[in-house]
Amino acid sequence: MVWLYVGILVALFGAFWASQFSFLMLLAQGQFPGRRDKVLWVFAFIFMPLFTPFAFLAWRQARQAVIDQQDS
Repeated sequence: MVWLYVGILVALFGAFWASQFSFLMLLAQGQFPGRRDKVLWVFAFIFMPLFTPFAFLAWRQARQAVIDQQDS
């Protein structure tokens, strides 16, 4: 029974990882503040897969807050 819960958690995390990575890949290069930021995020997703989706989600929310503040 424990393996079922572990499998569900792994599947949920995999779906979350894939959604964040897909969102990253859909962003244009000009939407990042630095020249090589997108490449660095891709490397982070590949080499630190447990931490990076959460960091990317936090970065997206902070970046959106900055953009919203500049627009108003």
